[in-house]
Amino acid sequence: MALEAVFGQSSYESLLTKQQQQQQQQQQQQKGKRQQQDQQQAVTEDVLMECMHTTGKGSSLNSRFLLYALPHALYRGKTRKSFWHSCFDKLPPDCKDLFYKGVLCGSETYYGVCIGMKGDSPAQAKAGALTRTFAHLGHLKGVCPQCLAGTDASMPWEDVSLSPTWLPSIGAKRPWNEQRPPSTVLIPFCQWAPERLHQSDMMHVVKLGIGRHFCASTLVVLSHWECFPCPNRNIVDRLASGYQDFWAGCKQMRATPHVKSFSREMLHFPNERAFPYGGWKAADTMLICRWIVLLLRDGVAEANGLRTAPVLGSAPLASHQPLL
Repeated sequence: MALEAVFGQSSYESLLTKQQQQQQQQQQQQKGKRQQQDQQQAVTEDVLMECMHTTGKGSSLNSRFLLYALPHALYRGKTRKSFWHSCFDKLPPDCKDLFYKGVLCGSETYYGVCIGMKGDSPAQAKAGALTRTFAHLGHLKGVCPQCLAGTDASMPWEDVSLSPTWLPSIGAKRPWNEQRPPSTVLIPFCQWAPERLHQSDMMHVVKLGIGRHFCASTLVVLSHWECFPCPNRNIVDRLASGYQDFWAGCKQMRATPHVKSFSREMLHFPNERAFPYGGWKAADTMLICRWIVLLLRDGVAEANGLRTAPVLGSAPLASHQPLL
């Protein structure tokens, strides 16, 4: 468990550069107090948004502040669940004090504002004592802490249209037992919808979520379409050939993947009726996406390392043309 800063590593340097550019453009003659006022006026919301960088780049030690770490063995099983909550429940009161009392540093007092909590679905469910979670698929108990999707047959969670039936239910009901609310309600946040504290993040939603589904499905489709050179027609060998091209693409991109093979097991694809999804690390999802773009744009790597036959626009069958 850790606190994560809002601003990325290079945000401050970017802000200083922006201020220097503004000062040069203004070509002010006066200095001293007037210059300090101009610097303060330059730090507007628009300037901050323009200069803000994400925390996804660089060392995580510079943007995350570790609170505690729990080995899974310490809270595994029903008899040890209370240990996880005993540790986590120490944090919300501190977040409350940080918001209202702040931290004195020299002559300045700094206040902390929690803008959200992110993590994988099991961690979110435990932290918020959620009664509507991903674990309730098909049970009409609700799958989302933000809305009532899946709680009734009239509001299926599978409805992903522009105007889903569950849309008006956002914020209508708390996703926990209101007689025994979780400790997270102590964290100063949105009073009318405190469940909004539970946020989705790009790593879990994309890199470990839809990105792995997309990449795995694309690999299976390209293998079936014989886009990877292989003398055999079975998908195992085609996937192996695809991995060789992926490895060549990583060398071209000067990157090193963690995933060691493309196989039925890695894609959770035991048979043709299964829906594939990748079992690799989050960083590999981005590498595979970059390689897919390279493959579609420039084609498979030849023996000399060159890519001269783009997959896009050269569908093997007419029925594949709409996709390529």
